[in-house]
Amino acid sequence: MLVYRRSGPSAPSFDVELELEPSGRLSSPLLEGFGVELRELYEEGG
Repeated sequence: MLVYRRSGPSAPSFDVELELEPSGRLSSPLLEGFGVELRELYEEGG
């Protein structure tokens, strides 16, 4: 699964490409402790 994010708050677009497993976790380098389990984004009826 490819996920795109900004490298920083002033980046003009989503400029970082990450390849993550569907069971992976996406975290923020700017917000310490913030993250989301990717499976939660794709569960049916979630």
